[in-house]
Amino acid sequence: MVLALMVVLLSAGSAFADGPRSPLARCSALLANGRTLVDVAADHLLSDDLVRLVRLGMTGRLQVEVTVIRRQPFWFDAVVLEERRELVVTALAEGSGLLLDGTRVLRDVDRLELDRLALRPRPEVLPEEVDRYRVEVKLRFQVITAGSLRQVARWITSGDGEEQGAVSRRLLDAVASDLTREASARCDVELSQRPAARAP
Repeated sequence: MVLALMVVLLSAGSAFADGPRSPLARCSALLANGRTLVDVAADHLLSDDLVRLVRLGMTGRLQVEVTVIRRQPFWFDAVVLEERRELVVTALAEGSGLLLDGTRVLRDVDRLELDRLALRPRPEVLPEEVDRYRVEVKLRFQVITAGSLRQVARWITSGDGEEQGAVSRRLLDAVASDLTREASARCDVELSQRPAARAP
């Protein structure tokens, strides 16, 4: 009986990540002083239901993957640089606002703008070859993981090893996947029209 209730609750949870608005990511990339400056924004990546879970005290994790790619005629494109970061989304101690990575308040959860990324590909991107480069961005926002769902299952079925084993790992993985929002974008690297300050 407990297991049946668990399955129903987890299956119902798959509706959290669904909604009328699909996530949409955008990016722009400029070449300045040997650096590739990447700006990333996303609309509707933080769905209302997942934001509600964060405000209830859960921690959201935003995974950012940025790849600089060089086009190679008559051959496979080459990955020049890969940058991966994980940012934490938490609720403010007071009020209903959210905090990104403990430093920036998210005023508008429907439109997420990340801090500019200053990348230094090697070999360096030359201004005369800038049209051969592009940037691909992948965003993944997750509040509940398969591991946390398995922990919940252990709490609910505590003391009954047989029933614990009956909770399907595949089911929990599927529900966690449904509770994840993803978006991707790509943009060509362009030459900056004005000099940028060098990074320290």
